[in-house]
Amino acid sequence: MAFIAEVKRYGARIAMDDFGSGYSNFESLIQLDVDFLKIDGSLIKNIIVDRNSEIVLETLISFAGKLGITTIAEFVSSEELYNKIKSMGVDFAQGYFIGRPEPLIEMDASSNPSRRASPTRIDARVAVPDRREDS
Repeated sequence: MAFIAEVKRYGARIAMDDFGSGYSNFESLIQLDVDFLKIDGSLIKNIIVDRNSEIVLETLISFAGKLGITTIAEFVSSEELYNKIKSMGVDFAQGYFIGRPEPLIEMDASSNPSRRASPTRIDARVAVPDRREDS
């Protein structure tokens, strides 16, 4: 926790990723003094059909808001899900509805010295698969 306090003095902001899975808990959320709470897709993806998931998300949003923590929903894969989390008060969203992962632009410094800082056009666009089905 001393490390987090130190980097925050330099203007860094701290995010807790995948909250709601693994070993994440409310106590660590408080102790770590995070700025962003990335809510795990396992909690997000079912809120349309599962009232219990919706209640858990409502609780997280309220808790985070009272602590001044910005919320980010992972796994937002449809417009319906996007509209739902928006109406619930989530601050940010990520997932296939927002945009799919895309390849990085390659830099070609060796072929033309005058274009060292210019990106090289990539003719074939290949989507990079995500670790999860539709996060």
